[in-house]
Amino acid sequence: MVASSSVVESSTDKIPQYPPSRLIVPSLSIDAPVDSIETRADGVLDPPADVSRIGWWSPGARPAGPGSTVLTAHVVRYVWS
Repeated sequence: MVASSSVVESSTDKIPQYPPSRLIVPSLSIDAPVDSIETRADGVLDPPADVSRIGWWSPGARPAGPGSTVLTAHVVRYVWS
């Protein structure tokens, strides 16, 4: 009997881990640039000041990588009559 060790690759091992640059969700009509952001000294995560941009918490996981990716943006509330 011969023992061998093998490395099991996950499907995300083959995906390059680049910082996100754009978020596109056609079903929600979202197509916005993404900015790298961090928490303030008091621990609050603010979205970018420009309401047309998405914030990506850069100390967290990159999209398609292991872990949770955190995105933040401004919300526009529509009131339907």
